[in-house]
Amino acid sequence: MAGLHSLEKKLEGIPGLNALFLRAGYFMENLLPQAGVIKSMAIMAGPVTEDLPLPMIATRDIGAYAAEALLKLDFIGKSTHELQGPRDVTYLGTAKIVGASIGKDDLTYKLAPAAQLKPVLMQMGMSSNMADLYWRWLMRSIRAT
Repeated sequence: MAGLHSLEKKLEGIPGLNALFLRAGYFMENLLPQAGVIKSMAIMAGPVTEDLPLPMIATRDIGAYAAEALLKLDFIGKSTHELQGPRDVTYLGTAKIVGASIGKDDLTYKLAPAAQLKPVLMQMGMSSNMADLYWRWLMRSIRAT
């Protein structure tokens, strides 16, 4: 996130540039690593309380919006557009949706402490520093909602 902010600031400094900055909610695809947890433990787990609504959006929807904006080229100057899905969804609601789609109607969500999540993020390929940055970004994002 810090890198995107820095890039936006640099682009904002270019005179005469027309730029549209897209800021998306939580990527639905961030749920894909849950597949292993669901398979081995029959639950979903993560760093967010089960009842906190999050503005989730699919990356294909972000791509479709970006493609349309690039085809139209109707943005002038520098502007920002926030992209969110049709409604905010809690992790508990997400577990119900995922469970229904895979035939596990009793699938539920459990809050996992940060100490348990950092090793998981690192197993997914994040460096220790990136896992820390991701955790801080996530916590700031949650407080902002």
